[in-house]
Amino acid sequence: MFFETPGAFRAWLAKHHAAYTIRFTPRRPGGNWSVINVARISALEKLGKMKPAGRRAFAARRPERTGVYSFERARPAALPPEDERALRANARAAAFFDAQAPWYRRAALHWIVSAKRDDTRRRRLAVLIADSAAGRTIPPLTRSP
Repeated sequence: MFFETPGAFRAWLAKHHAAYTIRFTPRRPGGNWSVINVARISALEKLGKMKPAGRRAFAARRPERTGVYSFERARPAALPPEDERALRANARAAAFFDAQAPWYRRAALHWIVSAKRDDTRRRRLAVLIADSAAGRTIPPLTRSP
């Protein structure tokens, strides 16, 4: 089913699924922009669907906060050598981590190296090592039952 506008979709939902809601929230200044959303801007402009508020939000985006998600990296995240040595020093943790699916390893490493502060990065590395040694995935990537 295709809807011409978000309002038409909301009206259809209100009629057919009263318990379902979609919340439209304005972007926060300094928030992340995915590569896909940046590419959508030109399509929205061509369709005449960009509003002044959207243009302002797009103009205010920061390049260092664009394309920052783990799946958008040009090169996969990698631990610095000293962190890699710390992970490999715990044989159980290294074995568990290496046995995980590629998506998990990529996302876990991105979670660590994307930390803004060094103490946060060290704390996340410690969580990865402890959880891996215990045979658990890290909390942000643990699937709920």
